[in-house]
Amino acid sequence: MFKQIASNSYYDITVDTEKNRIHLTIKGFWQTKNLVPHYIDDLGEAAGLLKPGFSLLADLTRMVPPTHEVCDLHCEAQKLLVKSGHARSAEIVKDFLLMNAVDDYSAAAKMTRRVFYDPGLAEIWLDSFKK
Repeated sequence: MFKQIASNSYYDITVDTEKNRIHLTIKGFWQTKNLVPHYIDDLGEAAGLLKPGFSLLADLTRMVPPTHEVCDLHCEAQKLLVKSGHARSAEIVKDFLLMNAVDDYSAAAKMTRRVFYDPGLAEIWLDSFKK
């Protein structure tokens, strides 16, 4: 069952309770944290609807590499997810430049993740961990 948590010009967050998964789409260029004042709270709400061991499918194909300030926000968000019971993420990117941009804050959050160029393969990889 899908539940939409947030949808705006900068991101969409939905939860799939059957798969125990957050679906996150990041859109455009986030110049400052002030553009997305509810982002952390929205991710926290999504994580709160799932059981420990949940996964995250992040579509970053429309994301523009962010500013340093926003990188800190993404790192904070990932740390929140890990603390909330996150098990693994599949991140869909369209180019190598973006992959490098997200590597640093994922490493800082100690998030288990894998990067994909193909959304179908990302979903298959996450589904392969079902118990």
